[in-house]
Amino acid sequence: EAERVRFKFVVTHVVKALLGGELNYAKIESLVAKQNLTTADTKGMLAGVDFVLRNAAKNDIDADTLNLELNQLGMPKEHCDALCKVYSADQRRLSATLAAQTLRLTAIDTVDYRVDYVLSTDQVLDAAVATVHLRVALTDGSTHSFEMSADKFRVLLAELKSVRTAMRTVGGRGGGGGGGRGRGRRGGR
Repeated sequence: EAERVRFKFVVTHVVKALLGGELNYAKIESLVAKQNLTTADTKGMLAGVDFVLRNAAKNDIDADTLNLELNQLGMPKEHCDALCKVYSADQRRLSATLAAQTLRLTAIDTVDYRVDYVLSTDQVLDAAVATVHLRVALTDGSTHSFEMSADKFRVLLAELKSVRTAMRTVGGRGGGGGGGRGRGRRGGR
């Protein structure tokens, strides 16, 4: 019984960590020290519990099915029951939290552009060439600058509009799921 209670305590702390809280590793280690587990054993147990809970929540596995699967894999029944009891209490929150963390790409913060239009050069009197300079700032603080011809810019713009439409269609919500706030600005700095 004491071993089951300790395991339930560990599972509860892993769930809290998955929901965005801090994992109190020192407290867990002191609790499982009574079972003569090494640091590597403790870390392995935490990783295993994290893996099971994370994948069960991501795949929307109900607690009964999870219990059955863990029993079939050879996990002691007391441990299965303890894990599944904690899991069933927080399954919806776990699923929502993990779904919010899934496939998050760095979003575009700002887009600055400048169009240079060369009317003529000393070699060609009637050049009339447009070049588009783009500077893209991302939410992670990085920036990327590049230039392209006006024709390539038109193709890029058409492709981006196509992707935005496809994302809105698939996502079923008007925002497209990117979360970026692209803002254009004319002229150079």
